[in-house]
This record gives sequence, structure tokens and C-alpha cells, in this order.
Amino acid sequence: MDLIFTKSSLKSRKRGQWKPLLNKCGVYAFTDSNKILYIGRSGNLYRRLISHYSQGGICHAFDWDKIGVIFCEDHRRVEKELIDEYQPTYNGKLTSKFYY
Repeated sequence: MDLIFTKSSLKSRKRGQWKPLLNKCGVYAFTDSNKILYIGRSGNLYRRLISHYSQGGICHAFDWDKIGVIFCEDHRRVEKELIDEYQPTYNGKLTSKFYY
């Protein structure tokens, strides 16, 4: 992972402070006690993670403690490989309320 954020570190900083770090494409994973719960990808990680925090976003669908981020141009391939390898609990299981 290129970056790891804890839930408390994300809450303690203003949203805009993360933009320079996350205004890139890549893959992210929500974890709880080192178990991967959900893997996603985006052409703009900052916008995607902010949307997950919005009302009804997946951040509210399950209990998690960290988000790991991998910066990569080929984020579709990397996401698929990681999902195939780790089979996260919530990929494909979230209701439409939480899934985009």
C-alpha cells in the first residue's frame, strides 16, 4: 500500500487537506483488523472516498478501521486482481443504498 489512513486520522483533518495526496487514480481497500472488507477503484481517489463518506455511502455500511491506497494507472486491472485474490466480504454484497 502506498498510503494507509485510519478512521480517526481522516476525521481529524479537513476534507480539502487530503486532496493533494489523493487527487490521483488508483485502488483502495477498507479493512478491519487487517481483514479486507471492500476493494474499489477510481480515476480520482479523493472524489471517490469523499463520496463514500456522504450520506448513504459505504463508509456507513460496515465497521472498518483503515483505508489502504495503491496509486496506479491500471486501476481496473489491479482492482480485479485484488478482488480475485482476497475476495473481500462486501464486494458484490452491498445493497443499492450503499453501492454506486
